[in-house]
Amino acid sequence: ALGMSFRTRPGWLSFNAGENPGEAEHPASPVRSWADLAVAALVAEMLLGAFIRHTGAGEALGSGDLTAALGLGPGGAPWPASEPARWGLLHRLSALVTAALVATAAHKSWWFARRRADGAGQALAVAAVGLLGVEILLGLLQVVTGLHPVPATLHLALAVLLLGTALAGRLRLG
Repeated sequence: ALGMSFRTRPGWLSFNAGENPGEAEHPASPVRSWADLAVAALVAEMLLGAFIRHTGAGEALGSGDLTAALGLGPGGAPWPASEPARWGLLHRLSALVTAALVATAAHKSWWFARRRADGAGQALAVAAVGLLGVEILLGLLQVVTGLHPVPATLHLALAVLLLGTALAGRLRLG
């Protein structure tokens, strides 16, 4: 389904009939590219998160305070010594890149939807940013509580909801 969403364009049926409107002519092309990147980054981040969870790499970084959330060990060491801890830090750092991509795609999608007077498109963009903020807070809460099951479960559930929202916004772009 994800692959189809990246390759299905509004002109797909007419292209098959011999009429190709051209990708560059579609006004949503740049916005779609950002949305594609955001959805792909979310999928990659979720896969990395699953790897972290099932290998126990999240526990390797330590938990219980915000220095652990940043991957700073005792004495403020900038890079963890153990491989599992490095995977945990990679998940946290890549989450920052993913958040930037999602926020950028939502911003561009919101403006595109505004120009088209598409209230649902604007609502999806705002929802993505709101879910992103709560997702970040849940990630921090998960570290501070020592990877307690409740924030961990909510973190995963919200990640799925954020992915669904981003995918729905992407599909609205055509």
